Amino acid sequence: MGGESYGGKMATLVAHEIVQGKRISNSCIKYFQGYLIGNAITGEKVDKNTQASHAYGLGLISKELYKLLENNCVEEDFENPKNALCAAHLNVFNDHLSEINVYSILDPKCDDEPSTLEEIVESRRSLQENYVESLSKPLILDANCINGDLLANYWANNRFVRQALHIKEGSVGRWHRCDFHVNTYHYKRSIPSSLPYHRNLTGRGYRALVYNGDHDMKVPFVGALKWIKSLGYSVLDPWRSWHVDNQVAGNETSRHCIGFKFWLQGGSHVTPGKRPAECFGMFKRWIAHEAL
Repeated sequence: MGGESYGGKMATLVAHEIVQGKRISNSCIKYFQGYLIGNAITGEKVDKNTQASHAYGLGLISKELYKLLENNCVEEDFENPKNALCAAHLNVFNDHLSEINVYSILDPKCDDEPSTLEEIVESRRSLQENYVESLSKPLILDANCINGDLLANYWANNRFVRQALHIKEGSVGRWHRCDFHVNTYHYKRSIPSSLPYHRNLTGRGYRALVYNGDHDMKVPFVGALKWIKSLGYSVLDPWRSWHVDNQVAGNETSRHCIGFKFWLQGGSHVTPGKRPAECFGMFKRWIAHEAL
């Protein structure tokens, strides 16, 4: 069982359902060996509260701002701070984050809701009709933002695709890759934290592979290190580098029962997208019970 980001939380819960035998055949339980999660959300404060230390370590914020956060936000929830001074400093911090791609800090920040191809065509027609306005507006997309997310947006919102999928015109609105409105208003989180489920699974002897990309500011790897440590397992192997094709792919340590904790060098929030070879090497060795 595997999952990334919020899927990392869900994968843990589904793995727990499997070993509990709920609505699952005995054969599934017999062959289930473990689970892997990448840049996974747990639901704990550590998911968000470690962003400041990670940002400072990456040189994204000043030492002065980091110290202000460290001194004024002790035990605060960075999502909903109660201390007014902490909230003020967090506003400054979040302003810094708003300027970058928090999922992959070395990549450009692109629009989450880019215009569809039809909208672009209509916009260009309109600009051509208004020559003065067309001089001040670019007609070419930012080449740095041409990626899979953009192409998926074009494809799913194309009227010919919608017709091929037999979507009745006017019955369904625009397709969104991530509809955060649904996430905010229509999704109830009945299980606040996945940590008890990690503890239960690893306590039963199931293997867990936990990995993070080091350029992810959304769910920092330093947070993963903290929640893994909170499970109380002893360290089996010291922190060390591991390699793919004779190059350092990241750093790792292992703890009793938790398997390995990998930090993938140059990895983003969805690490296999940026480091496919390294992730495959990591998975291949882990699934074969091989040392890195």
